[in-house]
Amino acid sequence: MYNLLSFVLKYRTTLLFVVLEGLSGFFIVNNNAYHQAVVVNSSNKMVASAMDFSNTASEYLNLQEANNQLAQENAQLRAVLSGQSSESLQDIFSPILEDSLALQALSQDSLFILPNPRSRTDSLRFQQYAFIPSKVVDNTVKNFKNHVTINKGRADGIEPNMGVISPNGVVGKVKDVSEHYALITSILHTNMNVSALVKRSNTLGSIEWDGTDPTQASLRYIPIHINIITGDTVVTSGYSGIYPPEVLIGTVREVRPEEDAAFYSIDVDLSNDFYQLSYVYVVKNKLKQEKDSLLHQTIVGE
Repeated sequence: MYNLLSFVLKYRTTLLFVVLEGLSGFFIVNNNAYHQAVVVNSSNKMVASAMDFSNTASEYLNLQEANNQLAQENAQLRAVLSGQSSESLQDIFSPILEDSLALQALSQDSLFILPNPRSRTDSLRFQQYAFIPSKVVDNTVKNFKNHVTINKGRADGIEPNMGVISPNGVVGKVKDVSEHYALITSILHTNMNVSALVKRSNTLGSIEWDGTDPTQASLRYIPIHINIITGDTVVTSGYSGIYPPEVLIGTVREVRPEEDAAFYSIDVDLSNDFYQLSYVYVVKNKLKQEKDSLLHQTIVGE
């Protein structure tokens, strides 16, 4: 104790200077949006680099599971190609493509476009969405406001407010971007909502997370006169322009009619397992700016 007091007294001027410098830095960052953004981007880059190395080692240990999945898919394709299966290639791939989930990258470093199986002549829709394959380098699931960090950024064409999906469904929306990394607001974020559609009844609602179970979310604003049942598929509506239509979000787990309420209380099992999120695809809607501009002109004109 005596040595500690002697040290403090001896270096009190230096220690006071360090404390005051720290407080000055804190107030500057806390009260200036530009400095705040610089600090956030710098810290994200440092954390992302560390997590990139950690995830590389973790993925190596999980190669067996990935190989098993690829082997099952290859076996199914071989059966179709050899005529040993009653399924056709159209039977296998059409439902996947229609739900916008066939996003296996032909090249992990390239930008690719998802074909539209419904109409080869609809060139506008065919080219509307492009997908940037990215690797998850950091991911949280236990907070009230969770985020995902990926190893692609501004240099790869990623911008804020772009949608992010995985082969299993919706992941979130891009919040901040640096040159080589992007921070994503996860669907497991209490301020996040996704425009959703109950596929069977074609009913519009909104997916929100209450901050409790990372495997479930709530489907809100579904009127009680609509027939909703357990197992109904919930997909993106496509109305926001952030996500393509009919990207899987989850399935209805439980429907509870609330007394004297206009809407159901609905629990949804999320299709994504956020504990095992490895690769995602950032959605680039080439027509979103045109759509938003038209909407803005209409609102201003009214």
